[in-house]
Amino acid sequence: MNQILYTTEGKPKGPLPIKTIVKFFAFCIIGLGAIFIGEGTYSLISNDSSKNTIVDNTVPVIEFAKDGNNAVVSIKHNKGIYVIKYKWNDGEETIVRGNSKNEFVISDLNIPAGTSTLNVTAIDDNNKSASSSFEYTYDGIAIELSIVNNSDIKIIASDTTRYS
Repeated sequence: MNQILYTTEGKPKGPLPIKTIVKFFAFCIIGLGAIFIGEGTYSLISNDSSKNTIVDNTVPVIEFAKDGNNAVVSIKHNKGIYVIKYKWNDGEETIVRGNSKNEFVISDLNIPAGTSTLNVTAIDDNNKSASSSFEYTYDGIAIELSIVNNSDIKIIASDTTRYS
């Protein structure tokens, strides 16, 4: 009968009940979640995105050269070049795709007779554009053929010095 009346003081020996273990891990997970939420909130408040944004305002660089009676246009940029537009004086505009290259050269532009201005616009992949123009003078003999009288088929040839 002494065994029935015997009570133990202190912690019981043996495994802990499942309910106690589940409560312990639940509190640990809640605490860890609170730490992550605090760190995330702190990083959002302390890092202002407008301060760290680097804006690149560079535009393509257009260079002109002359090779005989051909104009050479070189476009360079630290970003890809999307499209190049050029025209002689106020003539028709020609569009060339840049294929997102950082350097692009147009070397086969025939200079018209006399003094002409080449207008070039280069647009990069970020839609930033640069425009420039250069005046070229034709150095050779430019011959223009025209039919004056259709019944006699008289052909007149003249060059830049107006010889015929």
